[in-house]
Amino acid sequence: MNHKGPHIRPATLDDVDSIVHVVEAAHHDLLSEEERSRLGYVHSPFTEETVSAWLEDRTASALVCTIGRDETVVGVVFLSQSVPDTDQFHFVRRTIAESPDLIDQGYLVVGPVVVADKWTGKGLGCMLMAGAQEIAQSNERGFLVTFSEDANTAATRFHTRLQAVILGHFLYEGEGFSVYALAADTPIECGPSA
Repeated sequence: MNHKGPHIRPATLDDVDSIVHVVEAAHHDLLSEEERSRLGYVHSPFTEETVSAWLEDRTASALVCTIGRDETVVGVVFLSQSVPDTDQFHFVRRTIAESPDLIDQGYLVVGPVVVADKWTGKGLGCMLMAGAQEIAQSNERGFLVTFSEDANTAATRFHTRLQAVILGHFLYEGEGFSVYALAADTPIECGPSA
């Protein structure tokens, strides 16, 4: 199917190279770690192997945002039915465990949300999150859960715009993070950002 405007669809293994390109471009290796955080850029590199493994995992998936008739991938959001079992996610798991509504109604872990620089501010991140909400609802999960570094002002503004609620804060390797929840039925306005 050919689409001119932005289109959200499930990612496939055919998208791996494009996803890696979008995420790596957001990594911004020429900037300091502090500057990347402040501007909202992705910290961890994503390789073809890690993205392929993610898409092959039965408990994980991703959505891509495509533009144009050739369906160029310009954004991605990663989704998981559970919190990954790594040190950094320990704090997210603990925060969720302390939130009875999330346990009772279920949740979908979301992130990172990445949009190519050329396309930021056009509502594509919101469109990806709206797509994530549809997946959560179709899987009978009441919430989306995500987290970001507090120094990442772009992510903080994004979560505020989405009306996400802060569930808690934690420190990881000396950096402050916030865990957010967004009800799967909260309307998301996807117009260009101010």
